[in-house]
Amino acid sequence: MGHIYPMSTLALHLKQRSHRITGFSVVDAAPYYQSVCLEFVAVGLDSFPKGQSERDNAKLDKLKGQAGVLYTVEMLAKFVDTWFADLPQSIQSRQVDALVIDQIFIGGATVAEHLNIPYVHLANALIANAEDSVPPFNFGWRYRVDPLSRLRNTLGYAIIRKLTKPICQKVNHQRLQWDSSPTPIC
Repeated sequence: MGHIYPMSTLALHLKQRSHRITGFSVVDAAPYYQSVCLEFVAVGLDSFPKGQSERDNAKLDKLKGQAGVLYTVEMLAKFVDTWFADLPQSIQSRQVDALVIDQIFIGGATVAEHLNIPYVHLANALIANAEDSVPPFNFGWRYRVDPLSRLRNTLGYAIIRKLTKPICQKVNHQRLQWDSSPTPIC
């Protein structure tokens, strides 16, 4: 829900300006969308049935350190598979003409490009731009711009890329399936 709250705030402002807004997410998000009077389409019902978010979060809450990171990567990879399988048809059936994509959805731009729909990314969590002057959000490092800190940040982002490589491979595989060039982000 930490990603849906800020996204819905933007959505409600756009709705006030007469835009048609539809949220696409797992079925567990439906009650919230309904409570704020936004249209909603559940995707990934097979992979993410009702209650799955709570079960996944309960498991993640018990994990620490690397085990928690690896489980998070596993969950994100499952999301990527599900979104690629379900989102294009769901988006087309709703006649969507633009997308606001949560930055955490690594394959979002791939879906938008495949459908030839304009999009923007929204950082609903700590920003995940890999810049050597900014420490990776998940390491707890202080902001510093000296050469050693920049090197530390660069190495931190290299670790993140290594951990998220399975997700990037899924994204690039799908891009090739949809006749797009691989993303240089991975």
